[in-house]
Amino acid sequence: MVVYSTMFGATEEVAEKVAKELAAELGTDVPWRDAGWLDFAELPEQDLLVIGSCTWNIGQLPTDWDLRLPELAALDLRGKLVALFGTGDARGYPDTFLD
Repeated sequence: MVVYSTMFGATEEVAEKVAKELAAELGTDVPWRDAGWLDFAELPEQDLLVIGSCTWNIGQLPTDWDLRLPELAALDLRGKLVALFGTGDARGYPDTFLD
């Protein structure tokens, strides 16, 4: 199990918190890694994937995620547990926060 996330701003803090809380709950080490350097070939090897991202402007994904979505979509992750989380800017973009 690995937590992958874009690593800047609040998203990095959330990824670290998610990893620590999962580790405490499951009684095992849960590493967290920068998704910007992610080798997608690693993902099918994991039993549980936790993937996070920030958004910017009116909810767009960061370019590094946006450009790699086809690569992610091509993976066979059948039988894997996948959790997604996102962070956003509720103050700057209250009309589109968590859309």
